Amino acid sequence: MIDHVYRGAPPFPENTESTNSVILGVNYSYSLSEKLDFSGSAGYGFGFKVIPLKADFNYGITNKISANLGMGIYMISDSIYEFNSIGVLEEGASTRLDPSTNEFGINFGLSYQITPVVALGVNYNMLKNDGEYDFNGMSFGLSYAFGGKSKNKTVLKKPVAPKQPVAPNNGNDMQERTKETNALLKKLEQAQSELVAKKAELNRLSNSLNTKDKELKLVQQKLEERSERVIELEMKEYLGVQVPVIDMHSFGSAFNVAVKQFGSSKEQKFWWHGNVYTTEKR
Repeated sequence: MIDHVYRGAPPFPENTESTNSVILGVNYSYSLSEKLDFSGSAGYGFGFKVIPLKADFNYGITNKISANLGMGIYMISDSIYEFNSIGVLEEGASTRLDPSTNEFGINFGLSYQITPVVALGVNYNMLKNDGEYDFNGMSFGLSYAFGGKSKNKTVLKKPVAPKQPVAPNNGNDMQERTKETNALLKKLEQAQSELVAKKAELNRLSNSLNTKDKELKLVQQKLEERSERVIELEMKEYLGVQVPVIDMHSFGSAFNVAVKQFGSSKEQKFWWHGNVYTTEKR
């Protein structure tokens, strides 16, 4: 129900009338918190031609009752409103020039949740309130929710049936498994190759260690033999010098032992069967 007052300059009389309009609209609501929502709406008026574009904040007082406060632009195309619009009235003219038919206004009201999807609302819309061109109105309406959550927090939700497992896409699943298997086989082959290389390196080090151990044992054996031979050799004094005695059957064997034992030198002497000889080879 929209009250409109139109006054003209003399000799136009002052008239006050009320008219009704049915508005069909849609709105979208966005939840800001558990109790506070923001909604935007657009509509079209049948009867008194008006297109309201509004933005409201809705606050839930209880599970069923909520209060709203908002503002909007009202695009008025009804010809009767030209008397209310503020324009330039020339002397002797019956209509104003350049009337403003787009009005800014505020609205506030309450709504009651009848069912989870149906709500009853009442609002007071105030476009002008200057005392000269008042344009205020009350609106009553029903709203039906097509989607989204209900304001009624006490509504019991229907039990949701457990989701059935979705059959996998056999083709894609087989391709993915084949890729994973090939990747694992490749990693296994790489690991085996590295294991073989490590094993070969270990064998090489083990063989080298065995060789070094044998060489060490041979050297130790030779040192022991040489030490034993040195200890076993009898020494005799010759011209004030101690000369080793090599008591062997033949001179050749004695000479070879002396050379092997002390090296070939004309300075090195040895005693054999009562005579002194050098280890020098000629």
